[in-house]
Amino acid sequence: REEHAYAAAGAGRLQSAVASLREAVALRPDFSVGLGLLGNLLCQMGRCAEAIPFLSRAERSSPSDSTLAFNHAAALLKTGRVDAAIRGFARAMTVDPLNHRATVEWAQLALAKGETIGAVKVLSRVTKLAPTTPAPRLTLARALVTLGDLGEAAFQLDRYIALAPDDPNGYLARARVAHQAGDRTGVKRSLDQGRTRVPGFPWDQAAADLTRTTGR
Repeated sequence: REEHAYAAAGAGRLQSAVASLREAVALRPDFSVGLGLLGNLLCQMGRCAEAIPFLSRAERSSPSDSTLAFNHAAALLKTGRVDAAIRGFARAMTVDPLNHRATVEWAQLALAKGETIGAVKVLSRVTKLAPTTPAPRLTLARALVTLGDLGEAAFQLDRYIALAPDDPNGYLARARVAHQAGDRTGVKRSLDQGRTRVPGFPWDQAAADLTRTTGR
């Protein structure tokens, strides 16, 4: 049933995949893989509220699986249960400190609640544990900007760009930091680097937006 669900989902037959997984978890209620896959497919179909009980059971069946904890938390977030999602991402981080997706999601929610210092501490720890993982550095840089630490934010963005050179967000964020620091040369350098590395991006519009939003 699990393999049929994978095949059916791959062919775009989501309802058939869901039906097979419902049969599987009815036969084996602690089947964490089936429960997790069923929850993921239901959420993919826009039925996250229906998916949450299955994802919760999956996490309880395999409490050492940080991916299951992450998926459960992500579904909670999509249904607007922010505090429960924060706790869920924290569980995923506890199970696997290198689960950078959980760390980034948790940190973004913490930042939205004004818990900037806590977010910086967690993100800084992850960048040390996984120095070649780019995503936490971008979120860390944004948190550092909130604290006014432009120098460290610039450092983190330089590292992010080196690790993810095809993402225009790195160059844009680096240009914003340079702009806030009054470094016009740095702004031009960051945007020129972006133009060279990601030529299809609307850099002229981005430069105009940067000037307009900062008022300079």
